Amino acid sequence: MWDKDTTRHRHESKIKPYGGSTPKTITAHELQGIEAGLKLALNYGITNMRIGTDSKVVSSYFNSPNSKPPWHVAGIWDRIQNLRANFDVCLVEHIFRQTNRAVDKLASLRHTSEFLEITLSSFAEDLKKIIFEDKEGKEYYMM
Repeated sequence: MWDKDTTRHRHESKIKPYGGSTPKTITAHELQGIEAGLKLALNYGITNMRIGTDSKVVSSYFNSPNSKPPWHVAGIWDRIQNLRANFDVCLVEHIFRQTNRAVDKLASLRHTSEFLEITLSSFAEDLKKIIFEDKEGKEYYMM
């Protein structure tokens, strides 16, 4: 999963890519999401990206020098590296699933189109509440 933060003083948005292909592994699925998100960001002319993933494995690929993902995702990894070259900043960080409720909610909708852009006014009330709580700095406790 990923999210895109625009300049905070103007506005914030989350764009969630959806794909129709069936990945062979969770790692492949996460990397496909990142690839789709990078493509979407480039379509919008965005050059500064912060990507959050709840996969520690995927996060480690981006943040460990000389990391080499498994062969079955090598094609996706190469395409991502080519896309990343188009960004001024492209950070990837691990985030806990509990702090990523809005994106998880969007992912649960299971859209079949390649990309789905959603405006705040089209959100269901429960999703609006999640976004409001996150914006207000809701604290999450890990047990």
